[in-house]
Amino acid sequence: QPAKKYSDKGQLIPDSLMVSILAATYDAMLPCEGVIFDGFPRTIPQAEALAEMLQERGTEVSCVLELHVADELLVERLVLRGKTSGRADDNEQTIKARLEVYHNQTAPLAEWYKKRNLLRTVNGVGSIEDINAQLCKAIDAI
Repeated sequence: QPAKKYSDKGQLIPDSLMVSILAATYDAMLPCEGVIFDGFPRTIPQAEALAEMLQERGTEVSCVLELHVADELLVERLVLRGKTSGRADDNEQTIKARLEVYHNQTAPLAEWYKKRNLLRTVNGVGSIEDINAQLCKAIDAI
């Protein structure tokens, strides 16, 4: 996998590669009533490329869900996930690299979507049932 060499280091996949993977996957799913993109886009250029790709297919982003969780808790959760799942990339060093990439490259995206009235922020702390209910409420409001 061309994308694996980047994700294993906590780096973002180059935009051109990511958009081509996404477009091929999306096209293979058509026709469909809707799609949830998990973890994409992560940068403003990716968001612009996604908007263009969807526009070419006669659709658009309906809403962006942001799960808000403090960095310390994210590190704790992901280290635990690594211990239980065996994922090699869920170690503290790689997680901290991912968080640095997030703060530098992805966090500005929330404001970009907020300006377009598409951002819905959900508290990612609490029971799975409570978080799920908040996510469902945000999706149902579309």
